[in-house]
Amino acid sequence: MTALLILATLTGEVFAGDPIANPKTGRVILDGSYGISQRLERDSLCAGAACSANLERRSLGLELSLAIIKGVGVYGFSSWTDDSIAEARLQSDAHLLGGGLRLGIPLNSSFWMVTDTRLTVGEGSSDKAGLVDDPGTTSEMMGSTRLMAAMGNPSDGGHAWFGAEVPWKYRSDLRPLGDAGVSVLMPMKPRLPVNVVLGGALISDRLGTPWGSAPRLRTTVELCVGYENALTVATGLSF
Repeated sequence: MTALLILATLTGEVFAGDPIANPKTGRVILDGSYGISQRLERDSLCAGAACSANLERRSLGLELSLAIIKGVGVYGFSSWTDDSIAEARLQSDAHLLGGGLRLGIPLNSSFWMVTDTRLTVGEGSSDKAGLVDDPGTTSEMMGSTRLMAAMGNPSDGGHAWFGAEVPWKYRSDLRPLGDAGVSVLMPMKPRLPVNVVLGGALISDRLGTPWGSAPRLRTTVELCVGYENALTVATGLSF
C-alpha cells in the first residue's frame, strides 16, 4: 500500500534525505534533488547597522545512501548551486560535497527517534570570474546535527518527521569585489541559532513482484525555517 502525504511548504535548500535507515525499504538509495533556499547571515566583522546579508540559493543535488542495519545509515552527496547575495553584489556558482551519519531508534512500528549529522564543504566563484583579475569568491564549511521524531511505518508506504537542527560548525566566507576592484573578505555568521525541520517521504511497493528484488520509487519533501529557510524536493530509487 502507498500512503499519501501532503505538506504545507515555504522556501528551501538541499537536504531532503530520508532520516530513517531501513534495509527493508532499501539498503541502497539514490536520490536526485532540487532545492531553493534563503540563508540569513551577518558579517561578523561589521559593527554597523547594515551588516546583514541574505544568500539566495538554487541547487541541484545527488545523494547516495546506504542503510547498514536498521537504524544506522551513512550517505554522501554532491550539489551544484546558483547563489546570489544582493547586499554584497555577488552572484556565484558553487559546488558542494559532503556526507553524514543517520541513527534511529524505533520505539514501535510507527514511531522513531532519529538523528542526522552531516558535514558540507564547498567553494564558488563569481559569474564574472573570466572578466576580472580578482573575481569574487565564496567558500563554506557547514556541520550540523538534527534531532527529530518520525511517525509512520516506512514499510507501509511512507512516514513524516519533524524536529530541530543546530549547526556545530559554521564557516561561510564571502569575498565580493570591493570598490577598488579587489575582493574583500566577509566572514558570515547565522542570524538565528536553529532550524525547525518538517519533512515526509512516500515509498512505493516494489516495481515488480512483491517478493522480488526490483527497486522502489521514493519521493521526499522537506521544509526548514530558521537560520536557513529552505524547501527541497527529492526523488529516486531504493534497492
